[in-house]
Amino acid sequence: MPTDQIAAEALLARGQRVELVLPFPAPIQAARWSERDHDILRDHILRTAAVHIIHPRYTATGYRDRNQVLVDRAELLLAYWSGRP
Repeated sequence: MPTDQIAAEALLARGQRVELVLPFPAPIQAARWSERDHDILRDHILRTAAVHIIHPRYTATGYRDRNQVLVDRAELLLAYWSGRP
């Protein structure tokens, strides 16, 4: 499970407010994901306080634009790197 999903799950399990910021609508973002990851995203969408979509369709800059929104809105920013490129 990706780190952002782990964090969302931990916060939701503790009753914390979670807002998703997606670069594109979920069906576009998750088009190549496994069925398990689709299920996790659908579950998180249903359980979060809000879902924000940055672009209505795929764009080459979608993830970068999403990441900038996350940084701009953050009160606290934690980064995780797997050590892989």
